[in-house]
Amino acid sequence: MSNRAINLKKNLIKSLGSKYLTYVFQVVSLIFYARFFSPETQGVIALLLAVNIFFITVSEGTITTSLITRNTLSTKQINGVFTFSILVAFVSTIISYFICEFFLSFSNINYDVGIVYFMSIGVFFNIILTVPKSLLYLNSKYYLISVSLIISELITLGLIYFTYSEDSALLLSLKFLTIPLCTFIFFYIYCYKISGVAYSISKDFSGVSSIIDFMKNSFGFNCLNYFSRNLDNLLMVKFFDAFTLGVYEKSYSLMKYPIQLLTSAVSPAIQPSLALNGFDVGFANKCYNIILTI
Repeated sequence: MSNRAINLKKNLIKSLGSKYLTYVFQVVSLIFYARFFSPETQGVIALLLAVNIFFITVSEGTITTSLITRNTLSTKQINGVFTFSILVAFVSTIISYFICEFFLSFSNINYDVGIVYFMSIGVFFNIILTVPKSLLYLNSKYYLISVSLIISELITLGLIYFTYSEDSALLLSLKFLTIPLCTFIFFYIYCYKISGVAYSISKDFSGVSSIIDFMKNSFGFNCLNYFSRNLDNLLMVKFFDAFTLGVYEKSYSLMKYPIQLLTSAVSPAIQPSLALNGFDVGFANKCYNIILTI
């Protein structure tokens, strides 16, 4: 077996191990939230998350994937992409706020406006962490990503536990702000330690220009993928109620875990390996065979 294949296998093992560790903790936290918050409360959050997940997954799938694919950008160009992600995040936050308000009104749900504030600001941090996350993937820092997510989840669990007084959608929505905020801080620090360069605002958008063609294709794919997986959540609360949506969303999340355990763990290791080796057909075939053995 070649050195490239051996390195890929090592990266796959690290990626699988880190993902499984994260998922075990997420299942435990899922039990915690199910114990403290009613299905109706979780249904309201699920509706808003279905809206916000569009901006999060499309941005992450577009920016992170493009940066991993075009891995020869200079620090100045990457700063330009980081600046671009901030602009995208700012616009997405504003749009998500108004769309969330529309769907809550459309579904005749009484809500605290703070819920929309927390979850919309969470969109901002979810998008801007895509650039440092791509650098961590390129450097095979899977366990750092996993540890960051777990610590962020622990901070959120502690915050909710010690401030909990009653079943509140406002308190639960705080989760979707604190986790991406803490994760971004950890990613930013780790990237500085790895590269020695702190991401900053830059007017050089040549990096964006160099990946724009790939970004357009990735954007189209992620848009179609989003609607095929989330349109049911957007419509269900209108024809049923928040309680039904809450039960449905949690059941669907648990059902997806076996699939996610493989696909979301393998992809972060496969893509950087393929990109670094210039999408060699022979190596891609070896990657496929290695995945089959797993």
